[in-house]
Amino acid sequence: MFKKKVIVLSGIAGALAIVYALTFVFDPERSGKRQAAYRWLDPQSVDAADRIEVRGSDTVDLERDGGAWFVVYEDRRFPAKQSRVDELFAALTKSGAYSARGSSREVQEKLGLTDDQTSRITVLSGGNPLLTLLVGVEDASGSSIHLRKRGDDTVRGGEDRFSPFVNGSRPSWEDLRLFPDENGVKLGAESVQRFTVFPPPDEEGNVQPYYTLARDGKDWKAEAAPAGVSGAPITADIDSYIRGIVDAVGEDFAAGLSPGGEGFTDPDAVSRVILELGDGSTRTLYRGPDFSGKKTVALSGSPYVWLLSDWAANRIFRTGEGLFNGEQLPETVSTPD
Repeated sequence: MFKKKVIVLSGIAGALAIVYALTFVFDPERSGKRQAAYRWLDPQSVDAADRIEVRGSDTVDLERDGGAWFVVYEDRRFPAKQSRVDELFAALTKSGAYSARGSSREVQEKLGLTDDQTSRITVLSGGNPLLTLLVGVEDASGSSIHLRKRGDDTVRGGEDRFSPFVNGSRPSWEDLRLFPDENGVKLGAESVQRFTVFPPPDEEGNVQPYYTLARDGKDWKAEAAPAGVSGAPITADIDSYIRGIVDAVGEDFAAGLSPGGEGFTDPDAVSRVILELGDGSTRTLYRGPDFSGKKTVALSGSPYVWLLSDWAANRIFRTGEGLFNGEQLPETVSTPD
């Protein structure tokens, strides 16, 4: 009788163990946690990466030189937004719930994930791919996207972290600030102690008055005001003007132009803004010829030419109108000593 009870109890215990094991295997929450362990790129591979190729709505190629990334365009290299590259690597190396949706050719074609029809992000090291991530279509809800690693037939669906990268334009990857950080330090408006502006000619080609302002405590004083202006400088408007210059961002780089090229080399003819900084150094912005329907700007000491909208360029290379109290008489032109 005792043995019979032991056998029955052992059977019950065994059955419970099987049920528990099946619950562990098929529990959706636990299954989701296993899926959450999936990542597209090993974090240890990031330091080895030296090139990124993005193919989508635009063609974007990036290369790393030392610790900095650059956008390669028309055989030239332009500074990339380091933060955007960091965001891409964070998205690639972060674990997420990417469940398998199939692996057949039919599934790949339906979801836009064949090798020849998809947007992709390729990360390379020494010319060898570390990852080629194929980015397909969204699911019916629009809340997730379908993805596949090249070399792996499995199609996975999950959080859409990658559409902003493959749908972004090349300029969205570029650091287009006219005054990027130097050694991690941003140029502040308070660093500008004195400046001189030579506005562009008016619509009839007439030279417009230059002007020079210098800090005087918390205010500004005119060392050379446009002719006909007798009123005091308007400190708040001048502070805003200087902030607009040091925070200025271009729309793109002009790959086909050089700061030493035609239109930038004659200081007597080129509209310019000379900024004198507290450390004794000087930065000069030059307005160059129109290019691709945009205004061009070069900066002393920089190998780049930026493209700006008319509004942004006019915001920098402006007359003194609105910066002084009193009437301005532009028909009288002053010249620097």
